[in-house]
Amino acid sequence: MSFRLAMMTSLMGCGVLVLDPPPPCDQDMDCPSGLFCDEGLCFAAESTNADAGPMPEVTEVTPLTAVLHEKVTFSVEGSNLPISLAFFVEECADVERTVSGSDHQEFTCTFSWFRGQRAGVVKDRPGGTFLFEFFVDVEPAN
Repeated sequence: MSFRLAMMTSLMGCGVLVLDPPPPCDQDMDCPSGLFCDEGLCFAAESTNADAGPMPEVTEVTPLTAVLHEKVTFSVEGSNLPISLAFFVEECADVERTVSGSDHQEFTCTFSWFRGQRAGVVKDRPGGTFLFEFFVDVEPAN
């Protein structure tokens, strides 16, 4: 029996499965309980195997102010921070990891376009699970 025929046979009488797209969002608070905002859409956190080890936790990101057109170094503090840790702040260009450790990591970037408040996130890996959200006040250069 072919795979297609086997699938058709097993699904007969079960109805049609309809999947709705994830709802749009700008931040985690826009999503239903238990879901996270990732690149404008709500998603469930990925499950991990019991033997995957301790979950990473971010407790703090500093500083929360920066100067337009000046390179800033952000410190990420926490525990079990993976080498895959992803750091992003909107409109902060040329993000580069400069220090990598399990309880402290550092990233540099430069705000080159606009002043004002910018949202930032830390994830366990690019496109992965949200660990921490923060805002940075970008001030004009003197």
